[in-house]
Amino acid sequence: MNSTFNNLGDEKKDTILNAAIEEFSRHSYKSASTNRIVKNAGIGKGMLFYYFKSKKNLYLYLVDIAFNDFMENLVDFLDKSEKDLFNRIFQWNIYKIKMFIKEPQKFNFLMKISAEESPEVKNEIKRKYSLMSEKAYELLLKNIDLSNFRKDIDTEKAVNIIFWFFDSYVNKTINKLREGIHDIGHFENDTLKEFNEYLEILSRLMTDA
Repeated sequence: MNSTFNNLGDEKKDTILNAAIEEFSRHSYKSASTNRIVKNAGIGKGMLFYYFKSKKNLYLYLVDIAFNDFMENLVDFLDKSEKDLFNRIFQWNIYKIKMFIKEPQKFNFLMKISAEESPEVKNEIKRKYSLMSEKAYELLLKNIDLSNFRKDIDTEKAVNIIFWFFDSYVNKTINKLREGIHDIGHFENDTLKEFNEYLEILSRLMTDA
């Protein structure tokens, strides 16, 4: 990326980046159009390529921003003093839902990144996504007390099962919000209640507490 881009005013930078994120959140890397990006950003195509050199550089720059923002906000959101795994997972999943509510476009872009199959960027995306996932997983389990898990089950596998289940549950909730099946009030009441009920069931099955 040309350093000139970083010297632009925040408003101009945000306009360009938001136009790019909108395009890549709606389309695959291959189908995304730099023509639509520059039109929505109100700049010439030559300027876009002056700043980023290529569509690939622009895309990977956006990926880095999205991943960094995701991790920084997660660090701020989590209660690091919480040592109960189930409460920490609750925080993690509420964070994802609230991120979708607050910044749906950026959230949709993150979801598309993880499923991107274009050979031009696939390997680089896989590497970046793997690094972010490792950092997120490490953060989520930091200072967690797993001593109350039943001794007759594999703790690591139990933790994975819990994460997989709630990833699936939260993704379904987000899809319902996206499609207008749930409104925010429904999420705050019935969905959170149901979420806690599932947490309690899994806690009873997997721990001695």
